[in-house]
Amino acid sequence: MNDLTIQLEPDAVPADHEAVLAGLRAHNRRHAPDPGWLPLAILLRDTTGVIRGGLLGETGWEWLHIEFLWVDDALQRRGFGRAMLAQAEAEAVRRGCRGVYLDTHDFQAPAFYLEHGYEVFGVLDDYPRGFRRHFLRKSLAVSIDSRPSMRQEFHMPEPAAPAATAFQAYVASLFKALGARDPFEVLAQTPAALRQAASGLTPEQEVRPEAPGKWSVRQVVQHLADSELVGGFRFRMILAHDTPALPGYDQDLWVERLAYQESDVPTALQEFAVLRQSNLRLLRRATPADLDRVMRHSERGDEPLGQMIPMYAGHDLVHLRQIARIRRAVGAASIPSL
Repeated sequence: MNDLTIQLEPDAVPADHEAVLAGLRAHNRRHAPDPGWLPLAILLRDTTGVIRGGLLGETGWEWLHIEFLWVDDALQRRGFGRAMLAQAEAEAVRRGCRGVYLDTHDFQAPAFYLEHGYEVFGVLDDYPRGFRRHFLRKSLAVSIDSRPSMRQEFHMPEPAAPAATAFQAYVASLFKALGARDPFEVLAQTPAALRQAASGLTPEQEVRPEAPGKWSVRQVVQHLADSELVGGFRFRMILAHDTPALPGYDQDLWVERLAYQESDVPTALQEFAVLRQSNLRLLRRATPADLDRVMRHSERGDEPLGQMIPMYAGHDLVHLRQIARIRRAVGAASIPSL
């Protein structure tokens, strides 16, 4: 052993690092299965393509490791962090992962992860001095109900694992539709956009679905009006009560049992516009503390008001695009702005 040396090498080159890693990988292969590492990147871009946030990590050995999660300061408190986290968890499930692990500092986001079902399994004190580094994990084996109708309306793929994160994927789809657009601008513009989207249709085209088992324009418009009614109730409960427990609802049962197919489109458009105006007045007065208030949703868990606002804006855009598809399917003239 006299021909071996141990020494500090501050100028070690990448090939030196790779030699160490190659030896460690060879050892691992003799004792454990191939981890199958795959990178994962979810990026938040604005309309010019500039990155305004992102989540970076990798999957291997049936776990997702989140290395970094960042949102531009100007876009904080609008739900983009949760949306990227939900999308990452959904992708991890698709890849067959059983859990997620990560670390974060006191001055970063430990409370954020705890709110989203993570648990601390370790703490490193004084890193950096005066702060702590928290190590957290979350199981992805929780079964969440996923109605086929939701997947149909939002074109969500069938889950690869047993319905593990259907609602997380649903929430992520809403934030993806919104992108970096200002949610208040979208919410304010939707009544006019919806009126235009539903215009120029014959009664037969209004009631004809996009495809068997899908919705018609008439049903979509009434759904948006009723969704705004439900949203208004939820917003007010959150602002007036502490962590109210609020139920979800089966949108397809409402379509069927509330006879959406027999609704009057002009009336539904008027209902939507009046309710949206009232809700926007309320939401624009919300303080930063108000935006942190939460409801306990029976299917999605705790949701802060500040996250619900962009979710409703994304919901608007998803259904406007749905109406554009229905128009094409029933042979109606297209609307340039859709």
